[in-house]
Amino acid sequence: MSKKVVKTEICPNCRTSLHGENFCPNCGQKNDSRKLTFWHFITETLSHFLAFDGKFFTTLKTLITKPGQVPLEYTEGKRTKHMNPLRIYFLSSLLFLFISQIQTDKSQERIKNIETNEQLSKTERDSAVTSELDAIPGIPLNLAIDSSSEDNILLRLEDMSEYSKGHPDIKAASALNELEMENTFLNRFLYHQADKLSHFEMEEYNRYFRTKIFWVLFFFLPIIALIMKLLYIRKDVYYTDHLFFTFYSQSAFFLLLSVSNAIGEKSIYTLIASIAFLLYLFLSMKRFYQQRSAKTFLKFCLLNLIAIPAFFAFFLVSLVVVFLIF
Repeated sequence: MSKKVVKTEICPNCRTSLHGENFCPNCGQKNDSRKLTFWHFITETLSHFLAFDGKFFTTLKTLITKPGQVPLEYTEGKRTKHMNPLRIYFLSSLLFLFISQIQTDKSQERIKNIETNEQLSKTERDSAVTSELDAIPGIPLNLAIDSSSEDNILLRLEDMSEYSKGHPDIKAASALNELEMENTFLNRFLYHQADKLSHFEMEEYNRYFRTKIFWVLFFFLPIIALIMKLLYIRKDVYYTDHLFFTFYSQSAFFLLLSVSNAIGEKSIYTLIASIAFLLYLFLSMKRFYQQRSAKTFLKFCLLNLIAIPAFFAFFLVSLVVVFLIF
């Protein structure tokens, strides 16, 4: 492939008329009709890859060493040097979930080895398996139905669940007929949920929930940004700027958790990473919102007092929603 660019009068991608431009004004494709050789393809691919890596590592370095600097520069318009907040959040969350899954797989492998170890007694095997299960990030959920409740829906769920245990393969319409209940959309929906309850397996649900945890955390971030907006309501900061700050901060948290999980599975590493993030968040808020330490610390405390209960409430709602689609 010759080094000289060969321009065309019509963009081969979108058929827009060109008048000597280097790039198409409509689709942005480079105005160059030369045949693409294998070597040019390789060099072009590597250049894009290295440019991506360069921006990622530049953002990562500043993000970790100067808390709050990346979102501050990004909101000030210095966006060429830093990776988009949504993209780095996506990459850091993928890294965290990937490492977490590796640790979970290791734990499950150890459980299999314990269960097949004939040298251990049943009591010793049960104790060892319990310890391993406790180490796996699980989703605590009590799905027991309160049979003493007078609520009609809960009573129906209890009857449906008991019936489903003895008739695992029966269809909802037939089951409702046997239970002498109306074949309505609500009753069919309730029967499907009762059927899941009667054959519920916590480990399988935990595994399914972990596949949705990215979206649970993702949809909670706008709530955090709203809390930040209320805390800094007197400052002239747009909601989107709070959102950028939240995305970058959460990315740093994922990176810290990824490092702690890579070091080991002991809870002490996660505790250290969490404490480090709290310090990081305080410093980020101080630099990004440019307020004194005392005022920043007060808002930092208020943020945690509001955000932690809000997250638990959001998490419980997410448990229910994920169970409904499970």
